[in-house]
Amino acid sequence: MRSIFKYYVLILSPLLLLLGSMSRINNYWFVILLFVYAFVFRPFIDGNRLIQKGKLKPSEFYKLLNPLYPVRYFKDLYLN
Repeated sequence: MRSIFKYYVLILSPLLLLLGSMSRINNYWFVILLFVYAFVFRPFIDGNRLIQKGKLKPSEFYKLLNPLYPVRYFKDLYLN
């Protein structure tokens, strides 16, 4: 996942699918799936990218559960 294009496709495709199906699913399910995306899927993907780039140790993976922690690695995640 070193390619920035692959990373953006990986993080945006579930969100686009969720937004596209917003009119077909119940509002409660939409909110639940949005929380799963934000608090489970994204930390997992961001953590894997940071581990592959050598910016984060595998033992520090739990720190990404804090929603503000990935801001430290903004440049490494989104620009490189």
